[in-house]
Amino acid sequence: MGKRKSSKKLAPKFRAQPLDKSFRCLLCQATGTCAVTMDRQKLVGTLKCTDCHAKYATSINHLSEPIDVFSDWIDEADRLAKRAASKAAARQADRDEHLDGPEEDQDGLTPEPDSRPPPQRKLPKTADEYDEEDDDEEADLPDIPQTKRQRVEDSDEDE
Repeated sequence: MGKRKSSKKLAPKFRAQPLDKSFRCLLCQATGTCAVTMDRQKLVGTLKCTDCHAKYATSINHLSEPIDVFSDWIDEADRLAKRAASKAAARQADRDEHLDGPEEDQDGLTPEPDSRPPPQRKLPKTADEYDEEDDDEEADLPDIPQTKRQRVEDSDEDE
């Protein structure tokens, strides 16, 4: 007597679930409003949101699916957000440097502040000061050489 052949149990068939073709928008957060169109002849995948009218296009190949276009959009949005954050951090660091004061030189020394006193404003002169200046100017006049005519007149007076 021999053993009976037992029938093998067949593995259950797995059906691949179809991939989504509409997605939640990153900008307006509306569910199912982003539709992806694949132009395989031009090798371009385009994503458009019907609510906020956001658009994104990327290059595709013959194996690409709509989820790949959506994933590329997520990656690009993340990259742009990181770039914007790093620029904002750099701007904040620049502002902090200017507020903290002077930076150190390469020697590790801070530059000394300007030792000159601040310029003083001159006040307008009073009437008395103008009169005093006029008197001083007359006394400080240089000797002007006499002209020939004056010399002749002076010599006449001496005789």
